[in-house]
Amino acid sequence: IAHGISSPIAQLERIAEKMQKGDFSERVNLRRRDELGVLGTAINDMSEELAASYHRLQESEEKYRLIAESSGEGIFLLDRNGLFVFVNTVFAMLFGYEKQALLGVPFSTLLWGKDVREAERQLEKLRGGEPLRGEVEARRRDGTPLTVAFTATPIRNTRGVGGATGIVRDVTEERLLERAKEDFLIVASHDMRAPLVAIQGNLELLTTFYTSVIKNSEVQEILKDSHVASQRMLRLVNSFLSAAQLEMGRLH
Repeated sequence: IAHGISSPIAQLERIAEKMQKGDFSERVNLRRRDELGVLGTAINDMSEELAASYHRLQESEEKYRLIAESSGEGIFLLDRNGLFVFVNTVFAMLFGYEKQALLGVPFSTLLWGKDVREAERQLEKLRGGEPLRGEVEARRRDGTPLTVAFTATPIRNTRGVGGATGIVRDVTEERLLERAKEDFLIVASHDMRAPLVAIQGNLELLTTFYTSVIKNSEVQEILKDSHVASQRMLRLVNSFLSAAQLEMGRLH
């Protein structure tokens, strides 16, 4: 009797342990009509359902990975503690790492300067369910700097926010070109402003104090038109200069 009970129980325990490890291939083989037989049938049914669910989950995960890998932007997945649990190839290449080398690493490791100090505050926002968007200064594995634009969205589960997923894009060259354009605009505006101020001043002097000396009415009209045109040009250059300064945050 003892053997007739202990042997089926041992079989049930063995199969249950395999199911805990994700192995749903084995079935309970108990041809009994008692409680153990009913339990065995229930375990077999549950194993088939779990196997089907596990297969669907694997297909869904593989589909997500294929989508992530085919993206032209860096995609990442963080756990609640801000550790990478997934990065696609583009993300890893952007920072100069192998994908596996980033798994389990805090995202703050890739940041630089003030953005490292901001990392914990940003992580708290994600834990609170707040999506994030912005730009950060980062460093590649070899130490070279880069600027990345990012978006991060909290991932919610039954217990709240369990992590976050996001996208990054290298905007280093874009920002360098913008700064070069702004600097050129400021330098060019300064260089144009100085001679225009001199021209306007001289024309104003001529039209104000030397009208009686200049008897030719056509010349007087030309001087007046030139004075008005120089004023308009100076206002235009000042507008360019103010716009460039405003864009760069230099307008006080």
